[in-house]
Amino acid sequence: MTTPQPTPRESAGRSEPLFTAEQRLQRALDAGGIGLWEYDPEWRVLHGSAATDADDPRLRQVRMGLDDFIARIRPDQRDGVLKALHDALDRGIAAYTTYEVERPDGQIRWIQTHMYPERDGGEAVRRVIAITRDE
Repeated sequence: MTTPQPTPRESAGRSEPLFTAEQRLQRALDAGGIGLWEYDPEWRVLHGSAATDADDPRLRQVRMGLDDFIARIRPDQRDGVLKALHDALDRGIAAYTTYEVERPDGQIRWIQTHMYPERDGGEAVRRVIAITRDE
């Protein structure tokens, strides 16, 4: 009797069912024009997809520093976005904000963002999950 060999995904620590579920989720997000981000406050980095601005190659990045993200937002709206992020991080509450970004071609886009704190076992907020969408 031979031992089944792991698939490439299982070898990388991911099972095929999980990979399939992630693919389905990404297809649904893409169909709805929704981006899904995760903010890691320890490293000040956002990870995720930016389906809201998929034709902007800078936003197709899977990883972006917080400062780079904030720099894309219209200057007079940055404080509101940072306040929403800090509400999620420091107060542990869900937050919502709308803001404008300017694309490299000069087009202005309005973005809605819903932020949700994710807690560790000790109830401390360890990251923020955000869903973004063009208005």
